[in-house]
Amino acid sequence: MSLVQEVIKVVPTRDTPEVHFNSLTGVLRIKGRCYPSDVKKFFEPLLAWVKDYVENPKSEQTAVHIDLEYFNTTSGKLLLNLFEMLKSLYKNGHNVSVKWYEWESDEEKDDDYSFLDEFEGEYPFVEVIYR
Repeated sequence: MSLVQEVIKVVPTRDTPEVHFNSLTGVLRIKGRCYPSDVKKFFEPLLAWVKDYVENPKSEQTAVHIDLEYFNTTSGKLLLNLFEMLKSLYKNGHNVSVKWYEWESDEEKDDDYSFLDEFEGEYPFVEVIYR
């Protein structure tokens, strides 16, 4: 199966992040705030794109940057679906790296806890970067 689009871009809104996925460079970026009113509708084309990409990567390496200032629980679950797809790519020997930028609120500055901490070891290609 081939990608419908080599590049997918989503312009950010007040409650959805900027998205830029490029199959030729292997760079996937999600940045901003993520609490869309219809999470499934927002993520469905993105996950379909990643599924196609994982089946036929055009780049020798995949670099994912997720820089979300805020995301709701449902968005988090769908991001884990993305990680599961990337894990299959990683297990097939593809070079995958994910940089997860963790935003800290004032009350969390002393607590280095990440959404991904409970999945430690499950996604060895993910690096958490605290801001």
